[in-house]
Order: sequence, then C-alpha cells, then structure tokens
Amino acid sequence: MTTSDGYDHLGEPESALIRGWLEDVDPKNGTARLNTLMDHSVPLRFDAALRKDMLRLESSHVRVDGRGWISDEDEWVVINIDKIVPTSSEVRTVEEILNDPNPKLFDPDTVVTASEPFDVDEFLRTIYEGRGREWGKQ
Repeated sequence: MTTSDGYDHLGEPESALIRGWLEDVDPKNGTARLNTLMDHSVPLRFDAALRKDMLRLESSHVRVDGRGWISDEDEWVVINIDKIVPTSSEVRTVEEILNDPNPKLFDPDTVVTASEPFDVDEFLRTIYEGRGREWGKQ
C-alpha cells in the first residue's frame, strides 16, 4: 500500500512496528483500529491481500508491520499494513487481562541471576527458578 491519501503535509511515512488488539475491521473499506492500551487507538489501512487475515485476527492481540505517519503530538495518524501476525496463541481480551486474578508481572524481588560464562543447563535452570518452577520437571 503506497498511497498517501492526504498525509503529504506530515512528510514521508515512517517504518512502523506496533502491537495491540485489532478492532473494528472493515474489509470493504480496508480499515481497522489497533487498541494499544494507551490513550488512543491507531487507525490502520490494509489492501485486499490482507482482508482474510484481518477478519481472522479481529479481537486478537497482533503485531503490525507497515509504514505510517506520525502527528506533531507524536501519535500515529494512520499506518498502512504490510504484514500482520498474532503475538500469541492464547487469545485474551483487554478485560480478561485487566481482571486477571494472577497477572504476569515483573517482580524485582524474585530476580534470579546467573554467572558468566554459563552453560545451557544453568541458563535453563535460571529461567525455571525465575518462574517459580523446579528445574527438570514439566
């Protein structure tokens, strides 16, 4: 997708790599919105080649690769999508994440360190211990 459709006053489009929840997919007009959990959602445009993927991924958390324009307020005005992929096989809504009784949060008090250089077993054990799991057990 290479058209500017009136965004020339914003200069050249910037490379975009952004994640969020895909919403309001309109296959007829080739538009959608990406909810980034920030103060606004990002308008998206896509061509017919992405229509099926856009409909399939609606309401999913996705990664969007493309090109777009940034406003004077440092917000995306619109992004033309080149590629869209799901970020996880576990589909969760914004409400499910906000209301999760056991959220996945970084806890600096449980940081586990490893000495350098380290071997693969020590690396894997460190990851398991950091997640509160015993190394070697599934």
